[in-house]
Amino acid sequence: MPEFNPYAPPRSDVSSGRTPAGDDAGVWKSGKLLVMTKDAALPDRCVRCNQPADGLRLRRNLSWHPAAWYVLLAISPLLYILVALIVRKTAKIQVGFCEEHRARRRRAISMGWLVSLAGLALMIGLGVAAPDQYTGMGILIGVVILFIGILYGVIDAQVTPPK
Repeated sequence: MPEFNPYAPPRSDVSSGRTPAGDDAGVWKSGKLLVMTKDAALPDRCVRCNQPADGLRLRRNLSWHPAAWYVLLAISPLLYILVALIVRKTAKIQVGFCEEHRARRRRAISMGWLVSLAGLALMIGLGVAAPDQYTGMGILIGVVILFIGILYGVIDAQVTPPK
């Protein structure tokens, strides 16, 4: 007589998405998110397009803390900073980039620097050389261009933010 247990949990042949062993152990996908354990090694693939990275890797230090600690910002930003530094968790990862995305990231960083330096030069140049009635406006325009360059460089060159 076959052993059939009507109270046993159901079984499935479908994989859970996790790899039990191998080069990418501890790395899996959950919807659109890449999930990994702290000590996992990412495969030698581009994190943007999944093309072979050919050994081109960027080292990143990630840190995070539970979202509930953001409540402390309403009480005291200084207290939040201190608590966040104490309770944060960190991981060191190496992400692969194909040549196309590495060049794109380099270009974004270069453009961010160039626009920021142009804003700084405009701010100083118009602050010194412009007539008195236009000095304030020149400095304001320079500050805006400086921040646009910084934001562009930070946002467009971003590798992978932790979530």
